[in-house]
Formats: sequence, C-alpha cells, structure tokens
Amino acid sequence: MNLQPTSNSRNCNVCPCEKLTKLIEDLTDMLREKELNKEKGNICSSYTNLATGKSVWQSSTNHGGYAHHAVDGNTDQNYGSNSCSHTNGTHDQNQWLVVDLGKEYKLCTVKVYNRGDCCGERLNGFEIRVGSVFSPNNWNLASFPMCYKQSGGTAPLVVEEPCQTRGQYVMIRLPTKKSLTICEIQVYGP
Repeated sequence: MNLQPTSNSRNCNVCPCEKLTKLIEDLTDMLREKELNKEKGNICSSYTNLATGKSVWQSSTNHGGYAHHAVDGNTDQNYGSNSCSHTNGTHDQNQWLVVDLGKEYKLCTVKVYNRGDCCGERLNGFEIRVGSVFSPNNWNLASFPMCYKQSGGTAPLVVEEPCQTRGQYVMIRLPTKKSLTICEIQVYGP
C-alpha cells in the first residue's frame, strides 16, 4: 500500500493516514484531559483530612473561641456548640488562624466552615494561604502565598477551594478588624 502524498492531496505534505492518526491522538488526549479534570473533584474527597487535632494558633481569643475548636473534627456551625474559634476583632487589623499539619504535604483542597447561627458576613474577604515556615510571634505574610480570596458578597457557610500547593502551615487570614470565627477547617491531601 502506498501511503505517500498524491497529486490529489492539494499540496498537503502529510499523507491522509498521518493526518487521521494525528487527529485521533489529539481527540484521545482531549478526552483523557477531560476525564482527569472530572476526576480531580472526586480525588480530593478520598484524601485524608490532615488538620483534625493538629496544633493551631490564632491572633487573639475572645468569647471562649479557642483556636483548637477549629480543628476538633466537629463541623457544627452554631457558636453555642462550643466548636468554633473566635478572635478579638478590635485587637488587630489582621486576624488570622494557622494550622500546623506537622510536616509539609502536597495539598489538594481546603474546606472552611463559617459560622451559621449569625455573623457569617464577618468572614467576607477572608484568605486561605499556605506556607512552610511559621512562628506565632514572628511570621511574614510573604512566606504564605495566597491560594484563595473570598469576594463578592457574604461568605458562604462552607467554602471548599482547590489549593494545590505544598506546605506545612495553612493560614486563614482576615485583613480587617472584624472577629475571625472558624467553625472548622479541613485540609485534604495524600
């Protein structure tokens, strides 16, 4: 069988079989990429929550909302359930909570549970940041690259955001003088 271009191929330098093979390869790659993207949302849910029970700090504490409440495994969004952290919003312009995962991981998603009984708007404009170096009394915002910033209205009750980066410390930061209240933070990775 002769697979050389013919005079009928309209000045094409590639034989029809090669064009067809290339088209099939391109379509196969597109389908494979589409399938991988579809699976990405499901992959993260099969990973372990790396944050539960880990060391955690926050910029200040108010109304008994200790930092460890944000990683206690309880996703109850009612502040009265004693499962939400709470900072003193008048204390500092930058409210923050940082979870130490214990070692560096390649992260997949971060899930933040907002307060549900009231005051959900306090979380408006919050950021999720990930870094590899942290000291509660001496840290640099530049060492915590941002992987999410909430914008556009009141923060939802639950924010689940892809945060595919490496890091040991996950920071929830509120660059205002509002109280930061987190009812749970979940960090998923392999």
